[in-house]
Amino acid sequence: AGGGGAGGGGAEFYQSVEGEEYDTSLLALADELSSGGRLSDAAVGRLVDATTAVDSMLPLTGAFVAESEARTLRKIGASKRMAASAKAALEAAAAQLVAAAAAAGEAAAGSPGRRRKQPRKSGGGYYAEVGGARYDRALLELGHSLARSGKLSAAAVRKLRAAVQDAGKVTSTEEATLRHLGQKYGAEKALLPWPALEAAGGETAPEGQEAEKEAERAKESKTGNKKKKKGKGGGGGAGPSREPEDE
Repeated sequence: AGGGGAGGGGAEFYQSVEGEEYDTSLLALADELSSGGRLSDAAVGRLVDATTAVDSMLPLTGAFVAESEARTLRKIGASKRMAASAKAALEAAAAQLVAAAAAAGEAAAGSPGRRRKQPRKSGGGYYAEVGGARYDRALLELGHSLARSGKLSAAAVRKLRAAVQDAGKVTSTEEATLRHLGQKYGAEKALLPWPALEAAGGETAPEGQEAEKEAERAKESKTGNKKKKKGKGGGGGAGPSREPEDE
C-alpha cells in the first residue's frame, strides 16, 4: 500500500489515510509506548519530544512535515487512552506545529527559491536504519557522542541507561539500540544486564544490576576465603568440623 511520499522514499515515512498523510514513525512509537492502548504522561512527553526538531528544521523541510506531525499527534490523541493532562499536551504540541507550518508556508510563498514538495525525513525522524535494522535515532546519536577511543565509559553507560528509563519501560527499539551500541563499543554486558522483558511491558531493572552482582560475588568470595583461613588456624573447635581427607 502506498504512502504519500514523493520520490519513492516517502512511503517509508508517511501513511496515507483517506487522503491525509500521517507520520509512520510517530504512530509506531505511540504503539510501542502504549500499554493496553493507554499512554502515560511520560510516554506522551516522549512523543512530543520526537517532534521538537521539526521547528528548527522548518526552513529546510517546509510546512509539510510540521502539518503531518501535528495531524499524527491529534490522531494518536483520538485513538489512545490517556489522562486529560496528556491529551492537552498533545493538542498544545499539535497547535504549535500548525502555527509553525503556517509561518513556514508564508515564508516559502514569499521566497523565489525552490520549494520542496515532500521532504525526506531520514535526517530527522525518530528512527534510524543501520544495516537494515531500525534503531532509536536520539539514543544512537547519544551513544556515538559519548564514546571515546571506541569505548563507552562507566559514566557514559549510566547516561545511556538513564536515557531509556524515563518512560517506565524499555521499548524493543531502545533495547536493540543499546545492544548495537554495546557491541560496537564493547559495553554490551554493562548496557544490557537485565533480561529482554521490558519490551513486553516488564519493569525496568535497577541501574547497575550487573555491577551489584559482581560486587556481591566478590564479597562472598572474600568471606569464604576468610572462613577457610580461620578454620585452618583455629584447631579442633566444637561443632561439625571437617576431618582431613586421605589422598
